[in-house]
Amino acid sequence: RIRALLLRDRRRNHASRRGSAHRRVPFFRTILEEPWYRADPGFVAIHPGDILAGYRVTRLLGRGGMGEVWAAVSDPGPDGGRLEVAVKVLLARAAMKPDLVRRFEREARIASAIQSPFVCQLIEVKQADDGAHLLVFEHLSGESLADRLKREQYLPFSEVGPIIEDVLQ
Repeated sequence: RIRALLLRDRRRNHASRRGSAHRRVPFFRTILEEPWYRADPGFVAIHPGDILAGYRVTRLLGRGGMGEVWAAVSDPGPDGGRLEVAVKVLLARAAMKPDLVRRFEREARIASAIQSPFVCQLIEVKQADDGAHLLVFEHLSGESLADRLKREQYLPFSEVGPIIEDVLQ
C-alpha cells in the first residue's frame, strides 16, 4: 500500500509540474487520508483508582502489543479480606481484528484448563461496559522466571524438578 501511495504521490507531483489542476500533496497527508489508516487509539485509558471488571485498579503491571495487565483488588468481602487480581485488557486496536480476539479467547480457554501451582489461575472472563475484552487472573507476587534466570544462570534441580514434573503432567 505504501508503494502505491508513493507512486500516486509522485504522479500528483509530476502532474502539478505540468500545470495540471492537482496541487502537490505531502505524502504523510496522503497516508492520513487513507481509509485503512486510523490514528492509533493507543493504550487503554485506565488509571489507578478506576473500577475494571468489578475490581479497583491499583497499578500497571505490564504492557504488550495486544494489551495491558493491571493489578487490582476487590472490595472487602464479608471476612474483610480483599482479593488481589491481575486484569488483562485487550487493546481497542487489537479488538478490531477478529483473529486477535479469537487468540485472546483461546488464551482464556487454555488458561482455564491449566491447574498448577506454577501458573496463575484464571478467575473469570469478562467484557467491560465499553466492550473491552478482559481476563481476570489471580495476582501472584514474586520474581519472574526471566528475572531469576538473569540473576542466576542455572537453577538447582531441587527447584526445577517439581516444575518439570508439573509440565509433563
